[in-house]
Amino acid sequence: MLFLLAIVALLATRIVGDSCQSYNHPTYGKTGKCIKTSNCPNSLYISNLCESQPADVKCCFSSDTSTGTGSCPTIVSRASWGARAAKSKTNMATPVSHVVIHHTTGATCTTKASCITKMKGFQNYHMDSNAWADIGYNFLVGEDALSWYEKALEIQGKTLPENHPHLAGSYSNLGNLYYNMAEYSKALSYFERALDIWQRALPPTHPQLNIVKESIEIVKTKL
Repeated sequence: MLFLLAIVALLATRIVGDSCQSYNHPTYGKTGKCIKTSNCPNSLYISNLCESQPADVKCCFSSDTSTGTGSCPTIVSRASWGARAAKSKTNMATPVSHVVIHHTTGATCTTKASCITKMKGFQNYHMDSNAWADIGYNFLVGEDALSWYEKALEIQGKTLPENHPHLAGSYSNLGNLYYNMAEYSKALSYFERALDIWQRALPPTHPQLNIVKESIEIVKTKL
């Protein structure tokens, strides 16, 4: 299943900081942004780097989007996947006020070629059957994500301790991906590696432990 990232809003408004933007984090590089702590993903922030801002504004780093270099994932352009020209165009006013994340329906795609076929199918349906001006999505993330997860794990392995919980998160992501690909032995291996790290890094009552244990039991029923 493809996962739609239809960006129609901005949840966290960026505030220009002081030394935050030039601070080189040992794990996430120069990716810090001065935002309110309530909007900082996973509470990964450092105090005293947004000197001129209110007390609830900290220098925030996002483990979900940072690679240590601030690089952006590869984006396949409309021209690259062979998009039809839109019938009309309306520019969005910025800053937007919401972000909507949704999933699509239908068969899965696990390669760039098959995902391009799916994209064309979505656009044709939206324009021809729904009579829309264009495809109804801003961005889509394909299930050809294996290489992304593996690259993320490679980077984390070079920058994080071997028992860091973020590594466990990557192992769990790979476990889910291989499960969806029906490669259950690989899925079990990655889930067990995630569990091993989380058992050492998290308190015994942490809900993540139960989640990965349930995943392991489900995979075992497939073997």
